[in-house]
Amino acid sequence: MTIPLFEAAYLILGSLLMIPGLSPARMRVITRWYPQRRVAAFHLGLRTRWFITGLYVLALFLGKPVVYSLFGFAAFWAIKEQFTTLPTRRSDRRTL
Repeated sequence: MTIPLFEAAYLILGSLLMIPGLSPARMRVITRWYPQRRVAAFHLGLRTRWFITGLYVLALFLGKPVVYSLFGFAAFWAIKEQFTTLPTRRSDRRTL
């Protein structure tokens, strides 16, 4: 049994819209148990994730080449961030 395309799209969109509904409850737990600095970092991370989600949705409307290039840039940024956080020796830097 296959799911029609529109039903699958509604399922994905509904699950994406359900996530912000859970965020206030999660925020109450975080503010109660963690200091203010971590709460500020959580807000920044949440805002960044919604920005990236908006970029992906916009790219979906603009076509496949835009989506492919956006995923390519995201993969590049992720691997670049991974390399900057890895502790490397001086001899490893040339190969990286």
